[in-house]
Amino acid sequence: MANITLNTKLFGTIEFDSEDGLWEYFTIALDGKTVETRLDIEAYQSEENVIHIQNFLANIPQLIQKAKAVFIENYPLDETIRMFVDFQMEEIDEESLLSCFTVDTLSDVTPKRFLEELKLCGISIDGNTECIMDFCLDKDITDALLVVHFGQNMEILDIAHES
Repeated sequence: MANITLNTKLFGTIEFDSEDGLWEYFTIALDGKTVETRLDIEAYQSEENVIHIQNFLANIPQLIQKAKAVFIENYPLDETIRMFVDFQMEEIDEESLLSCFTVDTLSDVTPKRFLEELKLCGISIDGNTECIMDFCLDKDITDALLVVHFGQNMEILDIAHES
């Protein structure tokens, strides 16, 4: 068992056991906002895995921007993204939506606005190949997630709707 120490900009110094991995909640600052997010790093088997983990952690702000840009750009054509937004707009009660988006009418909650409002609520990194980011609205009104899988080269491999 090796103890791993990673120094990161967003999460500060992270220490965990290589066989146990890490599952912890952090409060981080992103785009001038404070966000509570879960960080899950799976156990790893080699030093190369640590390099991948550090690379993902160093690029989180860019990965968030990339994901949100893809959400907005692909909304009209991507069935998963479109169904996620449409389902949430139907399932969440009007009062909660108005409060969440701080608007007066539902017509002000456009798909673009909805997708822009998504927050990073979880990050899972397997030491080998993937970083998985969970995006959500206010957890008090819905448990639905728009989940993005990134590969080693920071490319989007998949987007899924989960809860």
